[in-house]
Amino acid sequence: MLEIRRGNAAEFNKIIDFIDFVFSKDSGPHDFKNMYPNLYRETDESMNNLVNLWDDGELRASVLVFPRTLCVGGSRLKVYGIGSVASHPRFRGRGYMTMLLNGINDEMRAEGVHLSNLGGRRSRYNHFGYEIAGSAYSTSVSGNSIKSVLPEYDGSGYTFSAFNYDDREIVGRLMEIYSSKPVHYDYGYDDFYLRLIIPTDNAAPVAVYSDGGSLLGYIAACPWGENNMTVREICLSDDALISDVLMSYAVSLNRTLYMQFAEYQLKYIRKLLDYCSDLSIGGNGMWEVLDWPEVIKALLTHKSEYVALQRGSLVIDIENSGRYSVGFDGSAVSVETTDDEPDYVFRGLSATRALLGTVPPAFFGFGGDLRKTALVKSWFPLPLTWFNTERV
Repeated sequence: MLEIRRGNAAEFNKIIDFIDFVFSKDSGPHDFKNMYPNLYRETDESMNNLVNLWDDGELRASVLVFPRTLCVGGSRLKVYGIGSVASHPRFRGRGYMTMLLNGINDEMRAEGVHLSNLGGRRSRYNHFGYEIAGSAYSTSVSGNSIKSVLPEYDGSGYTFSAFNYDDREIVGRLMEIYSSKPVHYDYGYDDFYLRLIIPTDNAAPVAVYSDGGSLLGYIAACPWGENNMTVREICLSDDALISDVLMSYAVSLNRTLYMQFAEYQLKYIRKLLDYCSDLSIGGNGMWEVLDWPEVIKALLTHKSEYVALQRGSLVIDIENSGRYSVGFDGSAVSVETTDDEPDYVFRGLSATRALLGTVPPAFFGFGGDLRKTALVKSWFPLPLTWFNTERV
């Protein structure tokens, strides 16, 4: 007898052992509890995020559905992260995972979820509404490259100090800084802190202080090899300090930093780019948009906060969603349903790449209307970035 239900704390070991087994069988040793401490905890609340399929009392498939609230553009978007998609290797081909993912999609629509994201094969997850989208700007900088140009630079001006879960005053102040950013998730204490660490990789955050001792923010980083460090997230009370802080961090560690930035952060890394490798843009995971009007309004509003958008309106027809008139009057974004003739029509999942992808003009099929072309180039892609600190 098939049964699909959420997990609970009493089933923690059985479920975690199952997904560890499936992923270790497919791609090397996995220890989900320590790899993802913010996602897998021995509590009813945490285990309720795992949707499991049982057949005659035996666990055969499991999917993590992690709920978050994304605060952006004055809106609060429900974003569900999908992870640990696990099907027992000896029972594949029976449609278990299809049943789970289709059921999860139905549940998300019923609950008014706006966006969902995951990582995985495009050919597999296209079938469930996910498409490559989002964007992140990647580059790297080494302490040596900075010193070769600025031989007298010693990285002074900032200090970096480790902190842990029990440093509640520090973590609380850092949460306040994070929550003040134009893009952030609405996290409680545990979710905020635990997303910053990866025990299996020795990834831990450091607090950033000025020479005067003022707490400025934090860097969440992960070392790899002897001389490399991935900056998973940098969050400062004053974004204008991002370049200086990262330069100081690179020189202080004498390591190469590998970094990703959201579009709105680019204006703050101009100084840093003088010492970096090339800057490249790439897709940022796979996304399913379940509520196009709210997503367009929130993300375009956010973009208007740091880019001088062109004024005007476009009518966009999105298959299986609707036809919308999108407008910007110089101060506010509007998205309304309409019966007007569409300027652009998107079939299948093409809207996801056109509106949220890295090369939107290729998906619009431009004609001779220069006004519409100018609007598309000004408005799109909408700024959507996934950082590794979210973990799913």
